Amino acid sequence: MMDVRHLEELLDVALKNAPRASDVLLSPGSPVLASVLGELHPVTEGLPALLTEADTAAMARALLENRPHAKADHAATGSADLALALPSGTRLRANVFLRLGATAMVFRRLPDVVPTAASLGLPRLVTEAASARDGLVVVAGSTGSGKSTTLAALIDAINQTRAVHVITLEDPVEYLHAPRRALVTQRELGQDFQEFASGLRAAMRQAPRVILVGEIRDRDTAEAALRAAETGHLVLCTVHSTDCGGMVSRLAGLFEPAEERFARTALAGCLRVAVAQRLAPTVDGARTAVFEVMAPTLRVREMIVSGETEEATFSELIAQGKPHGMIGFPSSLGRLLLAGRVTEETVAAYAADRAEAVRIIDAVRAAAGKTDAAGTVKLEIERG
Repeated sequence: MMDVRHLEELLDVALKNAPRASDVLLSPGSPVLASVLGELHPVTEGLPALLTEADTAAMARALLENRPHAKADHAATGSADLALALPSGTRLRANVFLRLGATAMVFRRLPDVVPTAASLGLPRLVTEAASARDGLVVVAGSTGSGKSTTLAALIDAINQTRAVHVITLEDPVEYLHAPRRALVTQRELGQDFQEFASGLRAAMRQAPRVILVGEIRDRDTAEAALRAAETGHLVLCTVHSTDCGGMVSRLAGLFEPAEERFARTALAGCLRVAVAQRLAPTVDGARTAVFEVMAPTLRVREMIVSGETEEATFSELIAQGKPHGMIGFPSSLGRLLLAGRVTEETVAAYAADRAEAVRIIDAVRAAAGKTDAAGTVKLEIERG
């Protein structure tokens, strides 16, 4: 009979055979697959040549058996997230899901060490947010864009520098924070609390100064996060959106039309910084984040309240906001290209369109070799 131990052994073998893998995929009708730099490679040494529907279903049942919240999610939605620690010490984030009625699983390897803001190359405005006393810090991005990693780096910065109580509400817990100057109380959805909104309300009674919310995905959680940010707490959260403007629309859209103005006003008043990110491949075979950073200037706050128009958009304000520390995706891509970390092909693939890619590449080619008195390259690359 298949149990969790057999699944753990399979994953250990797969990761030993593919030590650079970021993910392991188990899907019926396919060999075990390892994702290395975004490309899938079969892993067959010491493993089944092909997995069957019975194999993956049995492994999923064993994995979900003692996790009632994940089991209920899977039954209700066909998908569930959870964390798994292998006997080797490797920690994984797992997603169990249905495809055409059969069960498949993806396991994401989690780093052993909590990343630092410096190691991730986080922009200055984002790292400075770790010292804010209150307000809302929002990290936006699609699934797999590194949002949780950025939040982990900010919590680590707080842990290193501030003697405060930090409560994290995660789904699942990915990075483990040892006590340093701060006390970091990590709570996992399903195991320690049942909903993000109720977890947030409970956290307010647990003497925190900093609260991390794994994801704002419904109205009640958004309202609780805004209220916490307005009442003297620093709230760090993620929102599923591809850019900062989409983040504003996503949060505002969680509220009823009659409440939207209130929500936008609250967001404009408490926002400390918004960052959107995407992961792009680097020339050395790793991946790096491409950032868009929005500071809450007066014009940005006004646009949060009133919304974008055809004449004025958040991306345009960000492009004009370099004096305030703002960064647009084109500028971030350009800096990576100028530093030799990404190729022109990567810029072409990750720019908004061909015209933007050409502007970035031409600007970098023109700027290469031009330095100021301090020997640093001058580069002005922004949309518009």
